Amino acid sequence: MLLVLLALVAPVVFANDFLIFEDQQGRFSPAEMLAQSDDAFKKLDSHFVGYSASTWWLKIPRSDAGKYLHFKETNTTHVDLFYSDSSGIRVVENGYSVPVSERNIAALPLVFDISKIESQWIYLRVKSTYVIYLDLEQLNETQFQVLTMKRSALVGLAFGALMLLSLYNAMLWINTRDRIYGYYLVYSFGTVIYTSAMLGLFTLSESLSHLSVAFYVFGGLPTYIGGFLLMRELFASLRSRVIERCANAGIWIATATVAVGLAVSDAFGLKLYAHYGIGFVEAGLLITILVIAWRADHPYARPMALGWMIWIAGTIFLMGHFLGFGGFEAKYVIVFASLAEGVIFSIVLAVRHKKKWSKMCLPRGGYHSRPKPNSRLRGNMRRSCRSW
Repeated sequence: MLLVLLALVAPVVFANDFLIFEDQQGRFSPAEMLAQSDDAFKKLDSHFVGYSASTWWLKIPRSDAGKYLHFKETNTTHVDLFYSDSSGIRVVENGYSVPVSERNIAALPLVFDISKIESQWIYLRVKSTYVIYLDLEQLNETQFQVLTMKRSALVGLAFGALMLLSLYNAMLWINTRDRIYGYYLVYSFGTVIYTSAMLGLFTLSESLSHLSVAFYVFGGLPTYIGGFLLMRELFASLRSRVIERCANAGIWIATATVAVGLAVSDAFGLKLYAHYGIGFVEAGLLITILVIAWRADHPYARPMALGWMIWIAGTIFLMGHFLGFGGFEAKYVIVFASLAEGVIFSIVLAVRHKKKWSKMCLPRGGYHSRPKPNSRLRGNMRRSCRSW
């Protein structure tokens, strides 16, 4: 609490006044860039660069109050820091492709300790297959501690809640063997994977860090497969061929997008999703299924529509992150949208489960339509029904 209060009164040391240089061929060495005059650099017009094959050099004025340099986009392939001192040019490597053991600060992604750097200027070299945001800040000790706490709280809330929902539905699937819970678990598995990648959790693993963005892309596959299978099973009583075809199409499109994307590069699937309209196509298929179920007055159409609309709103923010509107923070909306959707889906499945077992416990003609069982059997029936 004390750290939070101190953060409110301590000024944040932003580094938005840095200069940038685009090296389109990636041919300049650190020594050549440090020798360049300010005329070779230009002011930053926007934090958003997008997908770029260029190498981006950032020239940052060293702040006396700053002890840490924080590059905000965690899923950046390479972010290397350069500065000169009496012994020459020093290099500090970072980024998800750099092993955790070789980073400056291993506990948080893309944070540099600059407290011992005396140079007036520090330089960053940024190169990434993921969408590039040139957004950073210099932090004092208190702000660094607050950043650590905020990140821990975000990861604990999102990841912990998703894991609890998954475990709850896994227990129901084990007990009931109802395949709709299996579909939910597939969907939930994908959600946990892409959420973990989005939060940068894989970047903290020595063995998995270099696959961080690949996991990001892969997580979308079980999410869509499980989601479409769940919808098809939940609305199976409508016997709609359109629902079945939309579900099958959504599964095949998601599979092809991930397969083609990972075959090209670790982040190309995200580009297909946002820039080439795959995300809008998948959203359209989901909406079509919900509209059919809603018009048929299916009892679960409205809550499922609420869950998917929250998730689709989150994906719009995510695509905004890839396309440059909304800022790099926009991607975190999908984390909480996925959590809200997971809660709604769990409630729907719980209600469905209760109705299903109520019908199984109650004979079709009522309790008085058949001979009464003996007292022991009747007691067992009551206990069985109550247990559900």
